[in-house]
Amino acid sequence: MYTRKAIILCICLLILCFGISCISLAQKIQDIPLPFIIEPTVKVYVSPYGNDKANGSKDLPLQTFQAAFSQLQSITSGLKNRVPCAILVLPGRYILSDIIEQNQARFSPDGPQNRLLDVSIIGVGNPIIDGSAIKKSGGFGLIRLCGSHITVQGLIIKNSPSYGLVIGQSFARSTHVNIEDVVIDSTYDHGLLIGDINSNKKDTVHISHCRITETNRKNEFGLAKQWGSAIKLYGASTVLIDSCFLHRNWGEAICINSSSEIEIHNTTIFDNWGPAVYCDIARNVSIHSNLFVSTADSTIYSNGKRGMIGVLISAEAWDPLQQELFSENIDIYSNVFMNCSGILDIWEGTLSFIQTATFRNIRLAFNSAFGLKTGANNQNASFISTVFSTPFPINRKLQNILIYGNIMSANPLVYPPTMWVRSSAEPLKFITFAQNRWNRIKPSIGNYAVDDIGILPDSINLDNIIAEPDLIKRVKSLDGITTDYFGLKRKADSTLAGAFSSLYISGIYQDHISKTKGTYGIFLNYRYMVEPEPRDRRFSIISLDGKVLSEKVYGMQTEIYLPSIGPYFIIEQ
Repeated sequence: MYTRKAIILCICLLILCFGISCISLAQKIQDIPLPFIIEPTVKVYVSPYGNDKANGSKDLPLQTFQAAFSQLQSITSGLKNRVPCAILVLPGRYILSDIIEQNQARFSPDGPQNRLLDVSIIGVGNPIIDGSAIKKSGGFGLIRLCGSHITVQGLIIKNSPSYGLVIGQSFARSTHVNIEDVVIDSTYDHGLLIGDINSNKKDTVHISHCRITETNRKNEFGLAKQWGSAIKLYGASTVLIDSCFLHRNWGEAICINSSSEIEIHNTTIFDNWGPAVYCDIARNVSIHSNLFVSTADSTIYSNGKRGMIGVLISAEAWDPLQQELFSENIDIYSNVFMNCSGILDIWEGTLSFIQTATFRNIRLAFNSAFGLKTGANNQNASFISTVFSTPFPINRKLQNILIYGNIMSANPLVYPPTMWVRSSAEPLKFITFAQNRWNRIKPSIGNYAVDDIGILPDSINLDNIIAEPDLIKRVKSLDGITTDYFGLKRKADSTLAGAFSSLYISGIYQDHISKTKGTYGIFLNYRYMVEPEPRDRRFSIISLDGKVLSEKVYGMQTEIYLPSIGPYFIIEQ
């Protein structure tokens, strides 16, 4: 645990709350329940140094996963109903010759009316599952399981020629799954795939403390133009993504496609080629208390390429028979966006003239955005964008979209204020802007000296923007938004605009802040304390003007020396 106190200065300029009774608020997103996990009663062990003729105990482990599944079938012979099992993976590197897949014979050896094997895979000492030797094409997971009430934990999944980890099969939808402390590094397609578009069951999946990087490499450098995702939710329901780190993926970081009841929080999304979160036919989604960071990575953001968008909302017709499409009840709040090319984009999507797409009950509230950034020779950056055809298509509908209590700051010499909101006139009729702070000087965190006195640049004059007084601290709270970026409680009647709920916070211990979200603060003695570990690590130190320093920490080192007092975001890579 970190033991040093950091003084966290969040001087957020805010606006007076006055009547917003005319604004219809989005539906409160319900809490996502955690999965119910059953402790395995039957266990076998594998080791890269094991023997497939052994008994599968910890002292005499098997060598291959194929043998482990066979052993589980043998041990459970004669049992009925669901049998909770586990493959315990001992330390080492497993160079696979074939994928680890729980097919129908490994799930229901005696037919679906008899025993069903709910198999967890649990790593001991961070074993590496390496698919670099597999010569196979098509859509498959390097690891694919289909049991319920299971755990996937403590694995490093590398070099998959297709997907990294897949949960569920067409013959058995997994429900109640815990995915924890899993690293997925380098896949040709999706990193993690969950859901079944043809099933009405709820997945009830908790994804926590996972690190996913270099996925969808078929799109590396934008050559294939295919939109794979680090985490792909397709026909998924009831999924919580918590305290994860998604870095440098060649597509969307998280894709919520034809899915519902999704929560993303305490997660860092760092330099992804596509949107950080893509909501496509998404319902009842909560995106809060996350950190979105875009840097000067010229490989990811190559010449002419737009930078990473925070949240993109659309409705694309994947099913030609589906007549009505909805992306609705989406809350985006208490997040920090640094140097993204946009915070919120709403795109009309692709559908036929007999289909309709509706975007409704969307709230972008209490977020802090510092700076805008795109690739070289690209100026397509704005905090808020809508992309719809002209004339506005009659089969698209926008209802009840609120932009409220945010703080946004960009360098006007690079991105003029006229670029901060991009939209044709028709979509803006359905978007209400209220109580936001739009700052023109960077690095500004909304203090009195540098804040603009206008809500938007003078060149934008929209009748539906509520006029607001200058330099007032508090705004009215919104129903269902109760916490800030750090998880601190917002007051029920009024709160501060932006991601931080206190004018300035002192005395917060660094160990109260998730490693996956990083630490944000002022460091008065130019040093940041880290917990010593028996390994070398690398940290990114990001200032509010978008400059990024990379600092290596060796072994038991406990301090990082900083070039100034900050403020900085400090993130372990």
